[in-house]
Amino acid sequence: MYCEKPLANSFGESKAIRDATRQTGRILQCGSHERSNNNCRFAAELVRNGRLGKIQTVRIQMPCEQEHHLKARNTKSNPNSQPVPEHLNWDMWQGPTGPTEFRQEYCHFWWRFVLSYGGGEMTDRGAHIIDIAQLGLGEDDYGPVEFQATGLQVEDSPYDAFWDYEFTNTYANGVKLVGSTKGPRGLKFEGAEGWLFVAIHGGALTASNPEWLPQSVRDGKPIGVDDPIPTEFQIRLGRSPGHHQNFIDCVMSRKSPMATAEIGHRTATICHLNNIAMRVGRTIKWDPLREELIDDVAAGELLIPNMRDPWKV
Repeated sequence: MYCEKPLANSFGESKAIRDATRQTGRILQCGSHERSNNNCRFAAELVRNGRLGKIQTVRIQMPCEQEHHLKARNTKSNPNSQPVPEHLNWDMWQGPTGPTEFRQEYCHFWWRFVLSYGGGEMTDRGAHIIDIAQLGLGEDDYGPVEFQATGLQVEDSPYDAFWDYEFTNTYANGVKLVGSTKGPRGLKFEGAEGWLFVAIHGGALTASNPEWLPQSVRDGKPIGVDDPIPTEFQIRLGRSPGHHQNFIDCVMSRKSPMATAEIGHRTATICHLNNIAMRVGRTIKWDPLREELIDDVAAGELLIPNMRDPWKV
């Protein structure tokens, strides 16, 4: 299975997908394609081999300034219902949500800003950017233990996703993901010895010490599959022939792809928990081993949505 990111639209559904791949031994590649960008893989190696010193903070920068963001944010009234197109099975498209009358403004592309269907920019570009933070921190099978997040919902808008968000996610070792809508899109690893910025999309790299970067990167060229890895790197993450090719290769070889169900699930979990923290309006605490919220029944009810029959997990 090749499944676009986020792996699912709720923690509970994502966990079910992850568990099913464990039980069946199937190959799943989550569409977190930045994982197959060799610049991103080198950046993660740079961080994990200690070149930046002890990591203190990762800045997650997810601006919402593009035309589609502005259009969604400035939509202040619900559109009228419309006839369902003949080619569309609207009931199936809605899946476990709804049912509701058809509106093109809820459907293809725009679904990402309706919380019944998507998680806004948090699960859109956030699933790419936070994913590389997880890779660089070596947290692919774990995640933060505390989530603080605030955001704005536009009143009376059909698009109820959060804007102007700010969040701080804290790992058990004290490292923090600090996110906002400010800055160029990407992430910045900040360590005791300096910083490294990874642009998303594309993986362009800049660093406080340019000498950390290969000459090809300083010349504006991407790192190739066969470019040598520094001999002093003890942690090596491998290179990808491309995200789709990696998926096909792993279907044939039965090896794990670059973005397994576990990886996709853990990244999606961070995105969903940030949205939940914004919805309940308070800090929430999380046990990544047991995968459950700590002493918060109300927030826990948001881990999986209510589903109409016959849909279930």
